[in-house]
Amino acid sequence: MTTVPKVLGIIPARGGSKAVPHKNMKHLEGRPLIWYTIVSALASCLLDTVMVSSDDSDTLNFVGLFPEIEIPFVRPTSLSSDQTPAFDVVHHAVEHYSKQGISFDYICLLQPTSPFRCKKLIDQCIQHVIDSKADSLVTVRRTPQQYNPYWAFEADQESQLSQVVKGAAIIPRRQDLPVTYYRDGSIYVIKTSLLQQGLLLGERMVGFENKNSPDINIDTQADWEVAEKLLANGEWI
Repeated sequence: MTTVPKVLGIIPARGGSKAVPHKNMKHLEGRPLIWYTIVSALASCLLDTVMVSSDDSDTLNFVGLFPEIEIPFVRPTSLSSDQTPAFDVVHHAVEHYSKQGISFDYICLLQPTSPFRCKKLIDQCIQHVIDSKADSLVTVRRTPQQYNPYWAFEADQESQLSQVVKGAAIIPRRQDLPVTYYRDGSIYVIKTSLLQQGLLLGERMVGFENKNSPDINIDTQADWEVAEKLLANGEWI
């Protein structure tokens, strides 16, 4: 009999934010930013448990309106600065459940700063990492050709340029560039056993190309305004 892997969805939502103050609870077209990620998570069929890790009372009070979302703790101040690694936040949440005798096979990290996820994207990513027997997955997008790393250079102290991709022949034609990808931050799926090695991403990492949702990762006020325009124009409902 095949055992169905258990997956914990973690929505990290600390209260502090410098570029966009109180970002996770700031209203985007009438809804707190975190609402969009909550709705996406609740639409998933493969997330066994969804929880929010936050130090912010306003955020936790709002999340409390959704009985399906767990609030197992108030995140400690020591794990709530803008310098806190994502690994520490995930590890803290998993350890909390472990102390209650609850274990998970995979973690699905859903950052509120990527609010727009197309329907079924979460489940597609979870199923892909399981089917591929990978230890981790990231959502990716194709790198625009003008930013392809095979056309990228770095400068030394004398302003002399060298290729970022070391040892590669210079590719003169755009048509000959290999397809490359960049992480878009929308979804991470991680095998829980990686945490024991101090890792979020393992050696057997796969990507899932995110084609059908806007490439928005809200870090600045300019990013916020782009998201507002998408919603105002009806481009993402």
